[in-house]
Amino acid sequence: MRSIMRGKVSAMPLAIGLAIGLVVAPVSAVAAVAAGKVMITDGHDTAAVTQAGQVQVATTDVKNAKFRYTAGVTSSTCSKIYTAPARKGFIFTQVRFDVWQDPSPGSGEYVAVFSNATCTFGKTVLLDNPGGVGLDTLELNPGLPLAGGKSLYAMAGGSVGADVMVSGYLVAANAVPRTVPSTFGFGRHAAQTVGGGH
Repeated sequence: MRSIMRGKVSAMPLAIGLAIGLVVAPVSAVAAVAAGKVMITDGHDTAAVTQAGQVQVATTDVKNAKFRYTAGVTSSTCSKIYTAPARKGFIFTQVRFDVWQDPSPGSGEYVAVFSNATCTFGKTVLLDNPGGVGLDTLELNPGLPLAGGKSLYAMAGGSVGADVMVSGYLVAANAVPRTVPSTFGFGRHAAQTVGGGH
């Protein structure tokens, strides 16, 4: 009889301990996550999660960021801005037209980015109809693709003279289509079709 009572008395603290453990363990795990760093990874790239639950990521590694500049774009020449590397794709996220000459703003006065070396309007990627001298900036979100080996060109129309700057980043070749989307107009006199302006 005495050994049976002892068994019952010993089982009671064990049951209490288990009940406390079931309540305390999840709280401890949550506290440990809140106090430490939470990381999300695919084996190559890592994103951090803040204590406020925000995911922190970068669009790209800084070594993949590219900036290209072409000076002196006028109506007399179709100038190459950038050619994406053969085994990469390029996402351009910003285009800036620094217009330094526009004596007669209006119809037929423009500066544009094209996807062919002859700068023909059937291959227009972006078109700015400036309202005068100044800087027009177009932010492209999430960006426009340029396939590996393909190029962007710039040319002005009328009496416009400008410098053209393109910013973006490199991606894997299979992340972009082989053709560039075309014809987006913007500027101080053009329709705001992409979300940019000056």
